[in-house]
Amino acid sequence: MKKVMAPCVECFKETGIPNFNFVIQEQNDECVYSFKCDKGHEFILIQQIQRFELKFDMACFSYINDDYSAAVMHCASALERFREFFVQAV
Repeated sequence: MKKVMAPCVECFKETGIPNFNFVIQEQNDECVYSFKCDKGHEFILIQQIQRFELKFDMACFSYINDDYSAAVMHCASALERFREFFVQAV
């Protein structure tokens, strides 16, 4: 599964220097992540990515990891999500 890494924004606001102690979570379908850094700051990250792009990335990672059944499942889901996106856009 793909990981999402984010630096703490509050640490950057306080010191003016980016905190390179990244907080890591697994990627999910909602693209909304709640983090808590080692200094206790809590923040939310919202990824600006379409769901079909996320599903296609998951299909590629599954294929690379030799999990072909999951790759086919994610690819079919990505195609379905893309069709939904296309219909809404048109």
